[in-house]
Amino acid sequence: MEHTHSTEAQPKDDHNGSLYAVAPVPIDIQDNTDTGIFVHGQANNNNEVWCKSCTLGDPVIITGNNSGKYTVWTILFYTLRGTKIVARRRYNDFVHFKGQLDSKYGSITYIPDLPPKTYFYQNRFSTNFLEKRRKSLEFWLNSVILNPKLSATLEVKNFALAN
Repeated sequence: MEHTHSTEAQPKDDHNGSLYAVAPVPIDIQDNTDTGIFVHGQANNNNEVWCKSCTLGDPVIITGNNSGKYTVWTILFYTLRGTKIVARRRYNDFVHFKGQLDSKYGSITYIPDLPPKTYFYQNRFSTNFLEKRRKSLEFWLNSVILNPKLSATLEVKNFALAN
């Protein structure tokens, strides 16, 4: 009777006994630069919301060369596609962003006010102040990115993606 398999010794791997090579699964690479969430500064339809929520992480206090301090917020945007976009912004970036939205879209939709700037007598680096500001900025930003008239605008895209 003939054997249907080889009785020769198979090469052994020093780590796990025997090792069998498995061909890699091919991947598809897709270019979404001209399609997807934003096309020429607008979404595929004018009222498309692309983000389901965002959160602001704990603040990072940066000390500059001249002993000046400022706070940087890490923002996580959770998209409808299941991806996360990470951005880092200062309070002044929010002020500039709101100014852009007010000037271009303030007449067509409501844009809420940002939490106020600090007064000279306030400690803008205290834990209580920073937590209140974090919650307020997070609420404000969610109200902007979930507004269908604002979500797909170039200004929102730049705020979320530009680093």
